[in-house]
Amino acid sequence: MSDKAQTGSEQPQKAYRGVVEPRIWTKSPDLPSLGIDFIEFCESIGFTLLPWQQFLAHEICKVTENDKWYFKEVGVIISRQNGNQPSCS
Repeated sequence: MSDKAQTGSEQPQKAYRGVVEPRIWTKSPDLPSLGIDFIEFCESIGFTLLPWQQFLAHEICKVTENDKWYFKEVGVIISRQNGNQPSCS
């Protein structure tokens, strides 16, 4: 065990990663997606999406045969990482 006091500002040794696929979600039909275009656009402006954000982009950017959005509205609830931080005590 280290004698160094923890201040809570130290970065963890490895990045915490959650699960990419949500526990509860509406599975969409196998339609073409413009998600890859969105991901490439984000990367072209220097913004790298996390794996769960890429999954979301593929799912919500699906289009029908007549080039209309499959989902008219999308609701996303993202929980915080409560309890996953190193102890400050």
